[in-house]
Amino acid sequence: MNTLPYQVSEERIRSFLERHPEVSLLGTNVPISESNFTIPLLYGEEESPRAVYIEDEEWDEERIQRLMEWILALRFFSDYRGVPVEFDGSPAPDVAEEIVSLEPVVIAKLAAVLSLVMVDSETPQALVEVAEQWLKDLFAVTLPEAGEVNEDGLNLDQTALMLDHMIEHYFWSQDSWHFHPLEYVLLLGAAFGEIVRRKYGGRWEPGEHPLEARLQIGERFLFSPFQAVLLMLEKGPDASLWETYQLIPIELEGEDAGEPGVQ
Repeated sequence: MNTLPYQVSEERIRSFLERHPEVSLLGTNVPISESNFTIPLLYGEEESPRAVYIEDEEWDEERIQRLMEWILALRFFSDYRGVPVEFDGSPAPDVAEEIVSLEPVVIAKLAAVLSLVMVDSETPQALVEVAEQWLKDLFAVTLPEAGEVNEDGLNLDQTALMLDHMIEHYFWSQDSWHFHPLEYVLLLGAAFGEIVRRKYGGRWEPGEHPLEARLQIGERFLFSPFQAVLLMLEKGPDASLWETYQLIPIELEGEDAGEPGVQ
């Protein structure tokens, strides 16, 4: 049985309601689908609810990180994506107030930057490790090993399809091309590249710049996952990661026939 990382006791909720007898309660510890978080308290009118985030301990880096993950889950996966959020408990620092006001994609970018600040190396292997934790913390997505499934029963093919879906629906803008921070692209590219490596074998080959790292699959096939992610962020479904992923076996067949491949 999974333990929810953010859930408020009924006693603490009663304390809030005693101090705010005017509120109309809509729900407590409301689960957020596709995540391990809950909304501790919802109140107000059905058509205009408000969420309360309760933190009684002193705010530190760990609690800021947890808030960031919670607000991303709220904005992406809950039935209350646009609700205003207010704080109860310890006075919230300015950064916490700013986080709850951000658009979800901005939060994801910020989390990516903060994750990579702690990395000692920009080798592909180091980026993969951070990318896996980023996907797990923010989106509850775990990369399975070859021939296995993750906690949600997804194999590598299905996880590649999910990553494609996430980029199309959460990160790509149909209206215009928006600049994406390097850290953000690095994590998405490292995750996609690692899915490909586990599926088809091969090894990471570092480049002069982290975005130039590629996968060597077989004797001559070189695959550039970071460039594939950049292309999809620019063109959306017209440059689908899923379609790129499905073309790899064809490229490998060409290599077996003696045709070198670079993608």
